[in-house]
Parts: sequence; C-alpha cells; structure tokens
Amino acid sequence: MFGLCGLLLVGTPAVLSGTVAADAGIEYDSNPARVPSDGSFDVLPQGAPLLRGLLSGSLAYAGPTQRLRLQATTTGKIFLIPEQQQQNVLVAQLGYEHGRKLGRSLLVGMIDYYDAFQASAPPSLQRDFRSVAAGGRFQSVRSFDGGHRLDGGLQLTGQLFHYKPDTLQSFAGPSLLTRIGGRVHRGDPELGHDFDLSLQARVDYRIYGPVRNDLFLSLGTSITWQGPLLIQLGYSAQVNLSSSQLESYQRHLPLLKVAFQLPGELFVTLKGQLNLLQATPGLTVPIQSIDEDNRSLVLFDLERPLPRGFAVSARYSGYFSLPSDGAPYQRHTALLNLSYRFAR
Repeated sequence: MFGLCGLLLVGTPAVLSGTVAADAGIEYDSNPARVPSDGSFDVLPQGAPLLRGLLSGSLAYAGPTQRLRLQATTTGKIFLIPEQQQQNVLVAQLGYEHGRKLGRSLLVGMIDYYDAFQASAPPSLQRDFRSVAAGGRFQSVRSFDGGHRLDGGLQLTGQLFHYKPDTLQSFAGPSLLTRIGGRVHRGDPELGHDFDLSLQARVDYRIYGPVRNDLFLSLGTSITWQGPLLIQLGYSAQVNLSSSQLESYQRHLPLLKVAFQLPGELFVTLKGQLNLLQATPGLTVPIQSIDEDNRSLVLFDLERPLPRGFAVSARYSGYFSLPSDGAPYQRHTALLNLSYRFAR
C-alpha cells in the first residue's frame, strides 16, 4: 500500500483502477456439520436455512514499469436455527502484489492472508483455519498474430497453515508452482472460437512440527473450448508422501464443466468433479477455503445480469461420497443470491 501511494505522489503516468463487489443470499444446507449420513459421528445430518454475504474491494495500479494490486474480502454465513449456529463462520482475506515489468515479463512479490473464524463447536465439527503465504512469482506472456498466445510462470512461496481444531494438522514450509498455457484461435477474429491449454505442477514440503514431514506433489491439466458455449475438461493428480504412513494418500480429480447462454440473458453453468481418494479412513486433507468439502461434486448455476451492475443467480451444489470412500456422505445446498459489481 505504501508503494502505491509513493508512486502516485511522484506523478508517474499511470492507470489506477478499482472494483467493489457485494453479495447477499439465502441458502439451504442439508448437512451444515458435514457429518456422515450413517451417524458414525454420533450426529445425524440436520438441514438448516442460512444467510450469507460477501463484501470485497480491490485497488490496482498500472504504470510504465510498476504493477500493484491490493484486494480485501470478507464473507460470512449465519444459520437461522439455534441448533446449527455453531456452524456460523466469518472469513477475512487480504492480498497484496507488487510487480515490475521486464519486457514481456513480470516479476511479482506477493502476500496472501486467509482467516476463518467459526462459532464455538465441538472439535469434530470445526473446520476453521488460518493460512499465510508470501513469496514471488515470475510470469511471461507472448501474443502472436491471429489471436494466438503463449504464457507461463514460476512461483515460489513460503506458507503457513494453522488448522484451529487440531494443531497437529498445522504445517509450514516452501511451495513451488509452475504453469504453462497457450491459446489457439480459429475463425473470425471476433466471432471465432478459442482452444485454451494449461499444464501446472506443484511441489510442497510441509513440516508438521515434531510430528511428521510431508512431500505434497500435484500435477494438473485442462483443455477449454470457447465458442457458442464453453466446455472444459480437466484432470489433477495429487500424491502426499508422509513420514507417517497413515498420513500418505493419493487423489485423482477428473473435471467436466459446461457453460452457455439461454435466451433472455440467462447464463447456465454445469460442473461435475469426482474425488477419487486412496487413504486411511478418517484422514484430514488440508482445505483451501471454508466452503471446500473434499468430496465429489455436481453443480448447477443459473445467473441473469440486471441493470446497473446487479445480477441475480440460483445455484445448486451436491456433494457425495463414492462406494470406495467408506462411510456414506451427502450434502446438498441451494442458494438464491443477489450480487452487485462496480468497476472503474
């Protein structure tokens, strides 16, 4: 933030932009506590309605050689029946990036902070955590005639993950991420279609204090076709090699996503993802957000833009276990949401 103010004060020719976003919705969650359907946690799933909201803002600066971005988000869920209010949660996120152009490339320093605060609940029903990541990223892009593009990047960060219900599941360590992608355009420059290809790999070394050390490996690829509709096929493979044999696992995540527009400015998104996990029963897999369920997923989203930056949407999400997962699991959510976006 201080770097942004300093660059503005010296009068460097620049572009300053900002966005504001707000969401408010009512949702029904059939399994807020995210417990197995067979009562093996001594708790049966009990559905409940809830209110959820989001408020975020970002500020970006683009100068001849400098790039800066500051983003802050807060979101929360409040359940409307007393029995499920232990699942109330408030999330705060903050991100800052400071980059410098090097020809067609960009060298970026960054820091990301995520903190979830859950109401008081038994440890087995808690999922709140804190994560901090800081480091640097090098990225480059090259455009070609005809709308073709090639891009890639390398990111090195140090990360800290604090799992509040069980500190033995907290870790720290370095993370290396690399990505390469490309776009091929066909047909009319404006009305043609694009093929996007992406390949990324990630390596984390995670130190769980004196308890254990893990080596986490991930490899993912996706291909997207965008024309009259969007079709995306993706696949990710994850392997965790732990010094504690009970904490090692393999996970395969095939993905299919389809999006298209219906008459009346209705935008439809369909998504399905399988979670094929080979691990010791009851293993805790680190999550990236408070809404993540680490289960197989089906999603249907319908959105209609409204004037002056507003939009209304309806979303159904279903999370389910596979026969190989052991204990049966189901969770269904239905959301009616009003959103507002402003950019300048």
